[in-house]
Amino acid sequence: MPHEGPHLTRTKITPDLLAFAVSHDHDVLLRVDLPGEDATVILQMKPADAREIAAALVTKAAEAEKG
Repeated sequence: MPHEGPHLTRTKITPDLLAFAVSHDHDVLLRVDLPGEDATVILQMKPADAREIAAALVTKAAEAEKG
């Protein structure tokens, strides 16, 4: 099937739509159940990348709370 361009889905999520695990390769897994999409995305990342992503989320959350 030919690629028809980028697909963008913007979905508001809540903590109950997320699950975390550690893979057999010792990577961090983040499962996101997309509401209304009937789809699940599993993101796999190295522990250092997971820490960097978590720090960026905390920073952005603090920025959003300030308005």
